Amino acid sequence: MAGFQMASSSRSIGFSARIAAALAVKLPPLWLKLQFVHDEHRAFELVRSCAQRILELGSCHVRVLNPERIPTDGAVMLVSNHVSIADAAVLLAALPIDFRFVAGHGYAAYPLLGAAIRRASANIVNRGSWRSRADSGQAMVDALAGGRSLLVFPEGTTADDGTMLPFRNGPFRAAARTVRPVVPIAIRGTGEMFPPNAIRLANVPVEIEILPALTSADHSRDAIFDLRDRAAAAIRARVDVSQRQDAAANL
Repeated sequence: MAGFQMASSSRSIGFSARIAAALAVKLPPLWLKLQFVHDEHRAFELVRSCAQRILELGSCHVRVLNPERIPTDGAVMLVSNHVSIADAAVLLAALPIDFRFVAGHGYAAYPLLGAAIRRASANIVNRGSWRSRADSGQAMVDALAGGRSLLVFPEGTTADDGTMLPFRNGPFRAAARTVRPVVPIAIRGTGEMFPPNAIRLANVPVEIEILPALTSADHSRDAIFDLRDRAAAAIRARVDVSQRQDAAANL
């Protein structure tokens, strides 16, 4: 047992060192390039390429299940559970479509990394400000209506114990108002890869499962709530299945 724990700790230290080195090597040049790029799509592709390269240098194992479930006939609202700061980078690197994040203002303020977050985002929202939330809601509507797919973490933040928090209404209201489908995404493994307040990371496999798209009957209050609850239930079911499987494997 002690030998296994030592080997596991060594792998964690090695993985942490690889990710730290990749970030140190890739983020400063990305930040510099973004200062001179004014085309939105080009900036997004630079950020995506950087995320892909960091995962590659870290030898991260990421698998996307059922990518064919993402509709290809127009903009979509992608909604994912949120368990780790690594979620955005993994989704950015792995999802096979062009999209923009709706990002929290706290992440966008990070040194170096904040520039990448801002250039990969459709808008930045301060969830503590009702005016910012209202502006973000309208920006989501405008983006979807203009053909831009979005990715939102409806929980707004992560829970230290990894549980799913209640979903906020904003992304579902925007999807209902623009008659665009909501695509739920269950992400698994990033919570173990990058736990809250962790000093060392763990190189565990990550799965991104695309779930069947959902639509709203109309944009009434009840229909929006129903769309939100169906998306949350679909994601929770897949996350719970994975957690039960992990618990059974550890018995």
